[in-house]
Amino acid sequence: MRRTKRQALITSIISGLTIQLLIAPAQASSSLISQIPAKSKQTTEITIYAASSLKPAFDVIAAKFMRKHPKVKVTISYGSSGTFATAIVNGATPDIFASAAKDKMSIVKSAAATKSSLNFASNSIVLAFPQSNPHSITSVTDLNRTIDPILWARCVDSAPCGARAKASIAALGIADTPTTMVADDAAQVALLKSGEIDAALIYRSDVVAQKPLLASVKFKGAAAQTSVTKYPIAVLKTSKHKKIARQFIQFVLNKKKGQHILSKYGFGKPRG
Repeated sequence: MRRTKRQALITSIISGLTIQLLIAPAQASSSLISQIPAKSKQTTEITIYAASSLKPAFDVIAAKFMRKHPKVKVTISYGSSGTFATAIVNGATPDIFASAAKDKMSIVKSAAATKSSLNFASNSIVLAFPQSNPHSITSVTDLNRTIDPILWARCVDSAPCGARAKASIAALGIADTPTTMVADDAAQVALLKSGEIDAALIYRSDVVAQKPLLASVKFKGAAAQTSVTKYPIAVLKTSKHKKIARQFIQFVLNKKKGQHILSKYGFGKPRG
């Protein structure tokens, strides 16, 4: 009887130890898993300095690029190409610079901020006015008429839109006497929409982006070629995300992606 009770006690102890040994690994595994942090959803951000005329198209391009690359954030600052070129030379460090003029990109190259650039679009200066055309504008030469004079604007000479407008007017042989000059084409569009001016020398892409609010007439003759500007784009040497920056540029250059969007917003094909 005593032997039977002793055997039962030993059997009970062994069973208890067996159960603990079986449970222990599961508990250990559970503890280990809870201590392993989940993979962080890191986002890589690239910054772009882009000419203000690119905003409608680049906003769409950036959104589509980010959908294709969910771990990438694209932040774009829009403004005058000349202002951006100066900022880069003075130490600003965007990943990409998209300029509305080759001479502004040349400033950046001269400062050794980038090795090379690619032309990704073209644009042309046109005379824009409200779709209702209250002043019956039919030609760029109407800017100099004395009967029902036109209040008009253009960009300052230091901005690509201003330099191109000035050269186009000179090629046409009319007086360069704007009512006002502003920093960039976006400021001109704002003046047109507010009714503060009757017409403005802006990019064709600006008119397309503002349809159906604005209409326009083109430069003709020798001035037609002068009115065209080329848009270069480059990855800067200071970029910490060169691989992704290059992928963005390739997206812009892709015929079915970036080029299709740029065309939709009034930009022409890249020119050499």
